[in-house]
Parts: sequence; C-alpha cells; structure tokens
Amino acid sequence: AFLLLFMLLYLTACKDSFLDVKPSTDIVSPKTLDDFQQMLDYSAINFTSGLPLLSADEYEIPNEKDWQGLTVTERNAYRWASDLFEGQEGVEDWSYPYQSIFYANNVINGLAALAKNAGNQKEYDDILGQAYFVRAFAFFDLVKNFAVPYAKKTADTDLGVPLKLNPNSDEIVARASLQDTYDQIA
Repeated sequence: AFLLLFMLLYLTACKDSFLDVKPSTDIVSPKTLDDFQQMLDYSAINFTSGLPLLSADEYEIPNEKDWQGLTVTERNAYRWASDLFEGQEGVEDWSYPYQSIFYANNVINGLAALAKNAGNQKEYDDILGQAYFVRAFAFFDLVKNFAVPYAKKTADTDLGVPLKLNPNSDEIVARASLQDTYDQIA
C-alpha cells in the first residue's frame, strides 16, 4: 500500500513528463535539388547482398580456422542451409536494400513537391531517374535473394517482395506477387 501511495504521489508531482515535451522543429527536410542529390549520394545506398557470392561454388573454405571466422549466415549460405539466418533479427541483406528504397522514395516524393522549370529540368530529371534506379536496383537485390526464381507459369502466384513505394515508415506492405515485383523493377 505504501509503494502504491508513493507511486501515485510521484506521478502527480511529475507534471513535466517526457510526453509533455514538444518535439524539436529543427529537423531539416530536403527542399532543394542539391539536398535530394545528397540523399542519393549517401554511402549506405546501393549496397548489395553477398548471399549469391557466399553460396557460389567459386571458392572453398580451406581450414577450420577460416570456417570459424565466418558468421552464422556466411556459413549457412556456404553450405546452402535451409534456414540461412537462424532466427536472427535485423538481417542486413534485407534491411540495407529497404534503407536504399526509403531514401529513393523520399527523393521521389520530395521532387513531386518541387517546381520543375526550364532552368532546372535537366538536373531534376537526372535526380529523379537516379532515385527510380536506386529503388529498382534495391528491389532486384531483394527479389533475387528472397524469392523463388522467375517462372512465367507461376509468377502471378509466387511471392515476390514487399513493394514499398512511399517513404511512410509506418505503412505495412504485404509481399507482392513475383510478377508485380518484376513489373515494378522494369
């Protein structure tokens, strides 16, 4: 009872809780073509997964010491294990392409709000084209690693990858069909 009374008094005494603090308005959002180009020049864009190389037959692990130096995912890819990631969370082979997609979607959406005119048309179109390429390249990297190979007969029913086409990070997108995934890439 004493603990309950103490907690009640403590909570009523703390009027300025962290929930009452207003968020900062200092957050910078891109507004110029240069801002959008810098987003596309970010070093985390266009990373590709090493899974295809890790599972190829172009090399071999010569000894136990080298084998032990590999990560679980690298070992599983090398031996074609059915569960590559063994329940790992935050798999970079999945999250890095979606990070690139996030940046590309921000550029695509941001450019839509920016006026295109005769003076900036070439640069505008170049940046927009880069953003579409970055997004398509990331979707391709994802589909080659996390979907079945394309077969025309089953492409409409085989699962592709979630096609995140806007920067809203709260939106949950279901996996598209393999056909829809490749249509988006093209």
